[in-house]
Amino acid sequence: MRSKVVAMPVFLERRFNDKVRIAYAIISLIGYIVIELAVVLYTGSLAIHEVFGLPLTWGLVILCVIGGGYTIYGGFKAVAYTDIIQVTVLILGA
Repeated sequence: MRSKVVAMPVFLERRFNDKVRIAYAIISLIGYIVIELAVVLYTGSLAIHEVFGLPLTWGLVILCVIGGGYTIYGGFKAVAYTDIIQVTVLILGA
């Protein structure tokens, strides 16, 4: 806390150098895209397929267009507000 480190890349940059921070950021980004984003898009398109009967490809396209448009148009602030609403609903539902 005294060193004011707030994230892992900041720690890596201070402890080692900028190259280590960039390598960590690239590995994290690739991992997020390949693992987490792929699973979320697949399960979302699977839900669209089960509810509406659309092919998985169309569900994937719909999710990418809506999610991407929402994020680009609203920015990080819109994404943060959406996360707050989702967490509230999940806590109340639990």
